Amino acid sequence: MTEGLIAALAFTVPGSIAAALALQAAANLSGQYVSLKVKAAEHNQAVPPLVAVYFRNTVRLLFITGLAFIALAATDAVLALLKVETPTRLLGYASGLALLVCGFGLLLQGSVDRHLKLHPGRWRVVYAAAGAAGIAAAAWGMMIVTLNGRVWP
Repeated sequence: MTEGLIAALAFTVPGSIAAALALQAAANLSGQYVSLKVKAAEHNQAVPPLVAVYFRNTVRLLFITGLAFIALAATDAVLALLKVETPTRLLGYASGLALLVCGFGLLLQGSVDRHLKLHPGRWRVVYAAAGAAGIAAAAWGMMIVTLNGRVWP
């Protein structure tokens, strides 16, 4: 029982931290994109299309996957508390997949930001580390689901 609980927490706690950092990064990037659009409008210019695509898609990816992991993991935990057996395998894999994409998005954002210099250096390291931790936690969570059929004992 305690081993299963520790294994589940080893998946959900780092995953939740990575997802929260993804939501924070999405909000930060969204604010920077708005300020970039305002500066471009002041000079009667448009934001370059590639820059606009990067900001919009990165914000969407980080926001949707971060929120999806939190929602799926919370639903899985609540259903495990209520002893509902049916969707636990599906929720475990879905939350692991959302965290995997979220981790890759954070890792990509941290590495791209090294060139763009949108955030201070320590945040680039934090995003990259959270992305790597999210990927590792997602792999761990999918392994738990594969072995046990569910995340929570």
